[in-house]
Amino acid sequence: MRPYFLVFLIALTPVFSNAQIVFATPDFSNLNTITTAVPIFSIPTDSRQLGMGLSGVVPAEQNRWGYAHSNPALIARGTQYAAANINYMPWLRSLVPDMNSYSAHFAAGFTRRQAVGLSYRYFSLGDVVWFDQFGTVASTTTPYEMSVQLNYGLQLTKHLKVGTAIKYLYSDLGGRVVVDNQELEAGRSLATDVGVAYDRSIPTTEQSNLLVSGGISATNVGSKMTYTQGRRRDFLPAELLLGGSVGIELEFTDIKVTERVFASWSKLLVPTPPIYEVDENGQFTFDENGDLIIAQGYDPNISQAQAIFQSFYDAPDGFREEISEVIHRIGNEVSIEYKEKVSLSLRQGIFLEADSKGGRKFVTIGAGISAFGFTLDGAYWRSLPNRVTTNQLSISLGYTYDLGKA
Repeated sequence: MRPYFLVFLIALTPVFSNAQIVFATPDFSNLNTITTAVPIFSIPTDSRQLGMGLSGVVPAEQNRWGYAHSNPALIARGTQYAAANINYMPWLRSLVPDMNSYSAHFAAGFTRRQAVGLSYRYFSLGDVVWFDQFGTVASTTTPYEMSVQLNYGLQLTKHLKVGTAIKYLYSDLGGRVVVDNQELEAGRSLATDVGVAYDRSIPTTEQSNLLVSGGISATNVGSKMTYTQGRRRDFLPAELLLGGSVGIELEFTDIKVTERVFASWSKLLVPTPPIYEVDENGQFTFDENGDLIIAQGYDPNISQAQAIFQSFYDAPDGFREEISEVIHRIGNEVSIEYKEKVSLSLRQGIFLEADSKGGRKFVTIGAGISAFGFTLDGAYWRSLPNRVTTNQLSISLGYTYDLGKA
């Protein structure tokens, strides 16, 4: 057992070294964040993915149904199976005690080439107290957001798979509260995901294989969402994700040791806010139609279809700002498996967003155990000081049944 035990220990070293990571003081002087409706739906719920810096657009042997959040192609696994899992994530516990995210996923490979899945997500924003202009409590509501998603995956070749998903999103933030003489209504939208994934195991020796994978997807592409009867409509968090993975697999008599490194990049397919013209008194200026005059950048009041293309060139500061909109996600996972029945995995990751786009920067760690089809995974995020996502936790429980052996 000594050779693979040594590999396992070496691979774990970076997990504990995260505590030594030091980031520079954030610089928000050029802040120009991109805002969307229902931003929570751009964050995955699967603890395995969360434990690796939110990297999840590429396939891996232990990927589960929850990864359909980032790439619907991943539910096509080349096997006949049935799987389900549930996820729980308390949200922003450093600020409020009652915000929580829940999700449940089901997937089935009814043939070796095709798979379908169903996902449900519920996000509770806790109790919100509304005040009137006199500071008197007007009402108390319990806002929430939810989505229902239907997934389909198809294995085109031994190594290549594609997938698509359609989802319904619902967001009730006000509970019929009146703001600025307008009654807030629930926002509704339909959206779609598409994705492609590639994975391959290349034998290198009798006991080792090189693992290579890649993926690309576009998620949450759909109609804008509105909460009032006015003109204002907000984009969904439509996102382009691109990633790759490389790893090594060592096989012994009863033991298999695997280590993989994941890297992915994401960019919102949403217009960048322009810089508006101001007069000598610092007041915004308007044209003859009553619209703000744009000094730098492009008009953000466009359709989602146009936004997909415009989002690549509309930043007021040009190419440099476009590059700053790319979020970097890097993760690592090492696992040891005994007789293909029991496995233990440890994970780490890092998530990096430019300060001018929100400055979310955090490291993640995670662990998981699998036994006879059951899986239990947990993840922990540790953000920079003064960031609201500090001390995030998540937990996932799942079960997979191999229909091919039934």
